[in-house]
Amino acid sequence: KTVNLKVDMKRRDELRRLHTATHILNFCARQVLGNHIWQNGSNLKPEFGTLDITHYESLTPIETIEIEKLVNQIIFEDKKVSIEELNRGDAEQKYGFTLYQGGAIPMKTLRVVTIFDSDIEACGGIHMLSTGGIGFFKIIGSQKIQDGVVRVKFVVNNYAQAILGEK
Repeated sequence: KTVNLKVDMKRRDELRRLHTATHILNFCARQVLGNHIWQNGSNLKPEFGTLDITHYESLTPIETIEIEKLVNQIIFEDKKVSIEELNRGDAEQKYGFTLYQGGAIPMKTLRVVTIFDSDIEACGGIHMLSTGGIGFFKIIGSQKIQDGVVRVKFVVNNYAQAILGEK
């Protein structure tokens, strides 16, 4: 029996933008809020993404603006995104345990995603080749979802522009 599959490239491209933006958001949240920030989960839909971070209180409007500004700066700098496969021990020795921001990976070889001069994580997801392709980034909400965890909801590209009334 033959099965024909078709990849929805529009949906895949939106998820690629959001996934890369998730890495940047996590990195920037750590820059603004402190080294205690750790990814506690994420969820991506073509229309929006959420990132759960470890943090002891709700984000203030000023913190939200500072994080958003840093994320957009990295996007607009059009930083290269590179992917390399490394032996687990070599990767841990080279980059430390912050590689596991997205959770532990039960493999001997790690796929390490690096956003130049920013984030480095072990990750099996799809990513942009450079940050500029993400487009505009906008945080549309955040809430404390449990003790020590804050969920940040965000949009990119056309969805972010639509919120601003530009499209």
